[in-house]
Amino acid sequence: MQLNVNNSHKLLLATILGCSLSACQQEQALVFPEEIAVKADTVTLHEIISPDFLNCANGYLYIASEASEEMLHAYRLDDLSHTWAGGKKGQGPDEFQIFPMFCNSNTKGLYVWGENVLNISKFKVGAKGALEKEKQLTLPYYDSFNQMHIVHDSLFLYNAFPNDMAIRIINLNDKNGKQRELKTGKDTNEQFQNEDRGFMATNGRTLFYGYMYKNRVDVYDLQSLKLKKRLEGAYNRHKEPTADGENETYYTGIYAGEKHYYALQNDPKQGKYMLDVFSEDGTPVVRYTMDKCMHIFTVDEKGGWVVGYNYTDEDHLLRFRFPNRQEDGETSPI
Repeated sequence: MQLNVNNSHKLLLATILGCSLSACQQEQALVFPEEIAVKADTVTLHEIISPDFLNCANGYLYIASEASEEMLHAYRLDDLSHTWAGGKKGQGPDEFQIFPMFCNSNTKGLYVWGENVLNISKFKVGAKGALEKEKQLTLPYYDSFNQMHIVHDSLFLYNAFPNDMAIRIINLNDKNGKQRELKTGKDTNEQFQNEDRGFMATNGRTLFYGYMYKNRVDVYDLQSLKLKKRLEGAYNRHKEPTADGENETYYTGIYAGEKHYYALQNDPKQGKYMLDVFSEDGTPVVRYTMDKCMHIFTVDEKGGWVVGYNYTDEDHLLRFRFPNRQEDGETSPI
């Protein structure tokens, strides 16, 4: 009888240790092995003011601007010269009834939402960056679509904030609009001050979620939606976000590249403007400290460019190029 009790204790202890080990494997310190200071150039925009969204495709920077009559503009990435404008407002064919938003994707071309609330158009990049419609994807319903992504022309992912603290995944090839959901936190009456508010991105294999009011990044397996890793740095866990604007902020945007994730950290009150680079499995690679604040940004991995925009400077872009550095024994532009 005593033997059975001891064995039970051993089994319980082994279970506790196993759970603790699993937790330790998932939770890691948010520490970067390298930190590099960069200076961003300021480039004047002559064709539009107040960019809303940025994206890159086939050697061009694309800007969506609701304030312009033609709301989509293309610029060469190497010198930011303007090459094309389109995307007119209106109710006619191929016109945009509402403001256009880009959907990030792991395929060639450019996905744009906004011709109406239930359609996403896929464009191929033509001469001088002109967008030529290739196909149209139909969504089963309308929601608060934020940080939209398309994976392999079949999966539509978006952050449902502020309606819900959830990331939703819709199979566009399923006639019934089969949906999966990843909860990112508990819903509250004040979603904009929700402590679990954040930003998401996916490269089609993993999914990153960076928290705005916590110094934390979660990495999920996209297929199973299981948490693979949580990286957490120091922050005040006892101070809840408030509506007075005195909150310390952390991640304010994430971009998914082919093999890396780029996470923007902005806190003007602290004077910190950083771009954190992670491998796709969540390993911190390098932190770039910037001399200027970017509120939105995009990354051209092939050319090594980061292009951003500050909302307080309506007719300028900011950009810098990754300095060459060694990664895995090879020279990396990242």
